[in-house]
Amino acid sequence: MQRAIPPDSTHARVPGREDRSQHEAIGDLYFAADNYAAAVESFTAALREASPMAPAERCRLLLRLAEAEAQRGRATESLSPLGEARAIGRLVGDARLRAAIAARYAAALND
Repeated sequence: MQRAIPPDSTHARVPGREDRSQHEAIGDLYFAADNYAAAVESFTAALREASPMAPAERCRLLLRLAEAEAQRGRATESLSPLGEARAIGRLVGDARLRAAIAARYAAALND
């Protein structure tokens, strides 16, 4: 099965203003293509966007960032976004979100 490979990061720029959803979509494409380093860059750029973000959305994006770091073989680097997601997740009150954070955190500590 062939998968579409996203363009390299120099060609991934969309003319005009790039927003968080574009960065996240590009990160998802990189992640699907097993280009975890570029996915980390895209997810990090999405987190840096100045537009307001709901806490649950930020947690989800932090989990994607941590997962990309772990897939890169950098479990230690995944602990920082997981720690932030854990702190935010306590405020959100979503049991599934907290469970996902705990599972990813346990996997990172186990690696």
